[in-house]
Amino acid sequence: LVQLLLVAFVVIHFVLPQIAGARRTLSLLAGVDLRLIALGVALEAASILSYTNLTRTMIPRGSAPPFPTLLRIQLSTLAVSHVVPGGSAAGGALGFRLLTRAGLTGTDAAFAIAAQGIGSAVVLNLLLWLGLIVSVVRGGPGYNPLYLTAAVVGVVLIGGFSTLVVLLMRGERRAAGVMRAVARRVPFLHEEGIHQLVLRLAARLQTLVADRDRLRRGILWDLAFWLCTAAALWVFLGAFGHWERIDGLIVAF
Repeated sequence: LVQLLLVAFVVIHFVLPQIAGARRTLSLLAGVDLRLIALGVALEAASILSYTNLTRTMIPRGSAPPFPTLLRIQLSTLAVSHVVPGGSAAGGALGFRLLTRAGLTGTDAAFAIAAQGIGSAVVLNLLLWLGLIVSVVRGGPGYNPLYLTAAVVGVVLIGGFSTLVVLLMRGERRAAGVMRAVARRVPFLHEEGIHQLVLRLAARLQTLVADRDRLRRGILWDLAFWLCTAAALWVFLGAFGHWERIDGLIVAF
């Protein structure tokens, strides 16, 4: 009797609501515009290809693995980052391992991952500010005062990244010395290895900044990645009959 009551409880409170939700979902899917779904998938594919090109741009000339290999690495890290708790950290670690297995040195792999991460944060925050400006000018439901908090946090983070970049560009010896002193007090860290790693990362950063064409291509691929991803979201919403204001979508995104 107790088992029957437990089964009845589970069916009533967990199974039946799921069936009702599935029916509502099926009725909603019946009205989806499949052409827009296909366009959204194409835009998402374009965003992944753009991010792969961004990774290739951040790798020193002549050292990058073949494009199909880089694409498989990006798909693997993207999959891990979406299914594992703390996915960004796990995806970054997997990306580092796969890049080194593809032939990159540890320094080149670490620099590529760090550079595209910092660059993406900067570009995304610039898009946020652009969306905020348009929302403030237009007013209406697309604007939320809470977005300003996110924008201020973004400025603080970008300021911290900029300070780090300046330290590595103009005072790499001092920065390496500071990191060496920190590593000396942290178990399992080799101070000489950390010292040399900071110097090598600074050298890669100086080379990237000096190569204006490479830097410009990196920014354009990064911008294409974010815009294609946001456009995919906009089109997918439109496929369900809801066309969001562009400025509100960019800010929320």
